[in-house]
Amino acid sequence: MPHRHFFSLSMKHQQKGCAFVSFLLLAIVIKQKNMIYFSQDFFDFFSELTINNSRTWFQANKKRYEEVVKQPFLRFVDALLLELSTDWVEAPRPSKDYLMRIHRDIRFSKDKSPYKTHMAAHLSPHGRKEMGRPGFFMHVNHQGLQLYSGLYMLDKHSLMAVRTAICADLKGFDSMVSDKAFRRHFGEILGEKNKRIPTEFREAADVQPLLYNKQFYYRKEFEPAALLKSGIIKKLTTAYEAARPINAFLDAQVVAHR
Repeated sequence: MPHRHFFSLSMKHQQKGCAFVSFLLLAIVIKQKNMIYFSQDFFDFFSELTINNSRTWFQANKKRYEEVVKQPFLRFVDALLLELSTDWVEAPRPSKDYLMRIHRDIRFSKDKSPYKTHMAAHLSPHGRKEMGRPGFFMHVNHQGLQLYSGLYMLDKHSLMAVRTAICADLKGFDSMVSDKAFRRHFGEILGEKNKRIPTEFREAADVQPLLYNKQFYYRKEFEPAALLKSGIIKKLTTAYEAARPINAFLDAQVVAHR
């Protein structure tokens, strides 16, 4: 029956087509992982902006900003989102939606410099505005890339929830913060501390001093030279994986007590 033969051929062509598309997608991912997204021009722009932080200078260099700073940074964020968002519940937004404004809010500041001297983005499965949950915050300029994760802004309910969860499983929490991969990438948990904490946490704090923290964040730095080589996406995704257990722990406490 000829229609069966045609159907069989059609299915074979579809399978080959799907395999070819998968191959192309894999090639694109590999290429993005190995691309170099930053340039000396990128660094030079911020070196000069640091010295000439004025609207006059910025307007005169706006085309340069778009071409050698903003667009390369957006491509970099796109490539990083492709890697980080594989297990996100919602599909990632366009990279521009994670970008922080380069304009400073100077309304209540003594420093009236109109522009930030870095590019910044907050990558999170919860959205850019969800600063109260763990994400990936990074800023990049001529001094390199600084990467932050964890919890930086906790309200009193979230702080109480995190401390309670730590007390409930001191050994489990210690295993996360002393994990070799986490230590290698981030070193330790940082943050401002309270001089006094509620009575119910004091005994446990003798065992786990991080209970005094009112912030739980961690950071990793990359020198400018590292950004001028391929492989920065792989390095960042590896750091993301190292922070995943502690981020999941912290996020669970914040969400459960909202």
